[in-house]
Amino acid sequence: MLIPRLTRELWELDPWAQMRMMEREMENLFSRYEGWEEEFPALNVYIGAEDALVTAELPGFDSKDFDVSVVGGTLTLAGNRLETTLSDEYRFLREERFKGRFSRTLELPFRADPDRVDATYERGILRIRIPRLEGDKPRQIPVKMSEESSKIPPASGAAK
Repeated sequence: MLIPRLTRELWELDPWAQMRMMEREMENLFSRYEGWEEEFPALNVYIGAEDALVTAELPGFDSKDFDVSVVGGTLTLAGNRLETTLSDEYRFLREERFKGRFSRTLELPFRADPDRVDATYERGILRIRIPRLEGDKPRQIPVKMSEESSKIPPASGAAK
């Protein structure tokens, strides 16, 4: 066990090694939470053959507090949560809820039909149904047997 012993001995020779290690651990810890504001609101996206369904958690909002727009294959959800006002007898002990302006942009895997987009807001959940343009819907293409292929013998192992 030469390596662990050697490492321990080097550790003891460098009094700042523990500080550097702790600094790296703190950077790793906080780097996981950078940009959390950009991830508001939380979204779920479901894709179907005819459309997409996007749900967003927006508790405590009114439907006039946010805007939904669709251009091409891009959905944008933007809004503003106003700061909570308290009487002078109270002050915050802890404040965790997001406040201020937010914007989420989502690239869809198809072009949307903006005239048929439907958005509803109920119990803190925004539901946006985004239909595909007719030209972007998947189509089943029938495969026909050509006369030339009927003259070719089937491959070995093929069903007869």
